[in-house]
Amino acid sequence: MQPEPIQAQSDTDKVPFLASSSQGDLSSSPLPRLILRLYGLRFSGELTLLQHSIRKSFIFKNGAPVQSESNLAGDSMTAFLSRSSPLNATEQLKIRQQKERTGGHEGLALIELGLIEPASLFELLQKQTQSALWECFGWASGSYVLNKKVHTDERLAPFQSDPMRLVQEGLSRYWNVERLLQELQENFYLYPVIHPHLGKMVKRVSLPLDCQPRLWNPRLNFSQNLADTELSPSTLSALWVLKECGGFRFLDSHANETTQPEARVLPQVKIESKKKQASSLKVIPDTKNGGNAPLSNFRTELTARKSAAESKDYYGLLGCSPKANNRELRKAYLAAAKKFHPDTLGRRGLATLRDETADLFARLTDAFELLSDPARRQAYDEGHTEEKDNLEANRVAGAELLYQKAKVLLRMGNFREAIAYLQEAIGLFPEESTFHSDLGWALYKKTPSEPEAAREALDCAIEIMPQDPLSHSRQAVVCRALGDTCRSEEALLRAQEIETASTRT
Repeated sequence: MQPEPIQAQSDTDKVPFLASSSQGDLSSSPLPRLILRLYGLRFSGELTLLQHSIRKSFIFKNGAPVQSESNLAGDSMTAFLSRSSPLNATEQLKIRQQKERTGGHEGLALIELGLIEPASLFELLQKQTQSALWECFGWASGSYVLNKKVHTDERLAPFQSDPMRLVQEGLSRYWNVERLLQELQENFYLYPVIHPHLGKMVKRVSLPLDCQPRLWNPRLNFSQNLADTELSPSTLSALWVLKECGGFRFLDSHANETTQPEARVLPQVKIESKKKQASSLKVIPDTKNGGNAPLSNFRTELTARKSAAESKDYYGLLGCSPKANNRELRKAYLAAAKKFHPDTLGRRGLATLRDETADLFARLTDAFELLSDPARRQAYDEGHTEEKDNLEANRVAGAELLYQKAKVLLRMGNFREAIAYLQEAIGLFPEESTFHSDLGWALYKKTPSEPEAAREALDCAIEIMPQDPLSHSRQAVVCRALGDTCRSEEALLRAQEIETASTRT
């Protein structure tokens, strides 16, 4: 059955046809968006994609792709068929000979040789066309040409692919999570307005039950509505398709007077209003994903030590200063060996990290033996300075990259995945207070909440940067949830003092 057409969102979104043909650049009009625009216009004709010497052509009927051609041997119907049921050299030779006798029709040659059933030809054409389009989703450059004059075979109409489902599947295969998040990022803090026909659109894509746009709260922004959703490539690609097809549009936050953006410093009245709710909060340890505080903190320190080992920073690996004397060196080694000895993990509830710590424990011993030898330590100190500077720069850059990914996930309300990135960033660069502050807030906001671990992370942030009002205000909320009213009020007062002093300055 032919899928129902969608409407272009606006006149400016339509493909700008020039007489009977049009052309453009794929870098400014990505192929997935172009396919949905053609579907909205019910385009019938030929779409040609060009990249360097590669040329691929697709026949569209009423906005849906029905047939493809390519100048690449790997895109032929024979090659596509070989991926599912390998053809030997003799069969491939017979196909080429039969193709020449039938005037170049590869599908007819396959039928006459008995390699496929006649009823399977159109299904094979459909799958081949889908695969050829998907492979072009990853093109970062190239151009396209549209031609409305090309004749389309009416017999192919019943075998059209649903463009919405086709685009979703292609995006989940060829666009990673980071790119999909970037595409949706501009709408994170806007408020969704649902189209009346969204229900029909949702049936044509694959969405989990906890991410149904019809159940979204109009008083919450886009990221808040997705706070409890697992943002897999399939889910993100479905949301992208629905947005592009006009299933929902967005309003600026100022248009919704009932919703206010999150304040940087939370006022006293908000904390008081949540007192009863916070005092009854039940914390459930999440042992599967490092949810309990001991496992979370241990994993963070383990990541930092492993990073030091890989960069050959033996002082960082042992946890001591480069100026440490032999006694301090031995003390640091014994403390680290006790903490990371694989045999001690089981009784501390950390047995899942046994394999990771076994290698680290061996490196601890090697580092201690090297630094305990005066001659080897001197050679290490003299030859490691320049290398260490380069590694330090790489360490900071790597931590910043991880933090930027975490920020995107935090805006989406995906606290669980953000925590993993933040812990890695802290492992690389523990001196940055912002990493600890955001980690603490993510631990508190995730479900189930971890206020104890959140307080520890925020304590670290405040110790590094005592004049950061955001960390103090977050600490006030977390302490209130833990029932520590006195410390909560102190933290809030401190945050307000810092803000006031900053304003005066």
